[in-house]
Amino acid sequence: MTNILHRLASQEDHNKTFSNPWFWLILLLVLIIAAIYYLNLFIMDERWGWFWRLEVIEFGSDVNGSLMYIPFIMAVVLVGFSGIAIIWGTAMVLILPVLLIITPDAQSVFTNILFLTAPMLIIGYISLQIRWRERERKIITEREKEKQYYLSRILKAQDDERKRIAQELHDDTTQTLIAVAMRAQSIIADKHFKPGSEQARNLDWIKSTTIHLSEDIRRISVELRPSILDNMEFLPALEALVDSLEHNYGIDATFETVGPERKLSKQCQISVFRIVQEALNNIWRHSKATKAAVKLVFSNNSMQLTIADNGRGFNVEDTLNSLTDSNKLGIIGMRERVGALGGTLDISSENGKGTAINIKLRNR
Repeated sequence: MTNILHRLASQEDHNKTFSNPWFWLILLLVLIIAAIYYLNLFIMDERWGWFWRLEVIEFGSDVNGSLMYIPFIMAVVLVGFSGIAIIWGTAMVLILPVLLIITPDAQSVFTNILFLTAPMLIIGYISLQIRWRERERKIITEREKEKQYYLSRILKAQDDERKRIAQELHDDTTQTLIAVAMRAQSIIADKHFKPGSEQARNLDWIKSTTIHLSEDIRRISVELRPSILDNMEFLPALEALVDSLEHNYGIDATFETVGPERKLSKQCQISVFRIVQEALNNIWRHSKATKAAVKLVFSNNSMQLTIADNGRGFNVEDTLNSLTDSNKLGIIGMRERVGALGGTLDISSENGKGTAINIKLRNR
């Protein structure tokens, strides 16, 4: 049993045990108590007979070796499980011969052993429970890390696919539409077409519609993969994104940074940019806000991002529980990106009191 309990402790526990001075002092106390028992046993002097016959300590000689509880209790308080197991095993080995000699029958021996073993069994059970729970937490943590890893890979694949589609839309589709518009313009300019004729009006409609369509496709391609991230540094790109909210939609928007900028990985920059982009899109689409603020706080160990507006707000719980709410998909997308970065996202909002999105990321 001692060997089994000894194996419950990790190598790290062993190292801590053997470097702990209390372990050696308690072990010395075990040896001293065992020596007293053996001296009492062999001397059998009336002056020492009280020692193991004392009613309070030895329960009228029906249970012997109870003084070993003193070092055991000290071990529980002062050393780890490995030390407890070693001390208890040593105490049992030393006291067992005494029990076999001074106890009158087999039942008394069994009672003595059970009395001395019960605390170690309890400690062993508690230790097993603690280690099982630690193992479960470790498994959950590892699974969460795997989830974050695969989620980050999925998000990266999505961004790469968006970039490819945006490139094709910009280079191929948009250029083709512009070519169609130019061809329509050249036909209109042909001398065989009378100005103001039905054919000329139709071609002019085709030209203007094609131009508008190319502008829409260019805008979509920019939203799919903003080239601003490729052409500018991270913070200027975020500032330009915030400025576009006022330039395009008339919402008074401010951008503020606090603390020295920390270098972020490219994937982290893209994720943060996407989060801000999604939040600002929700502001102009749904909030009816007149003001918005984006604040980025850098610290030694983390980065905190706050996006707030003075819009109409919403009930966060109802929105998250509604499968048909158009906002929910955007919020889920933000949560996924934050989760992939190992961060936390908190949304606070009330009807008529605006919305604040607080995101905290560890530096990476």
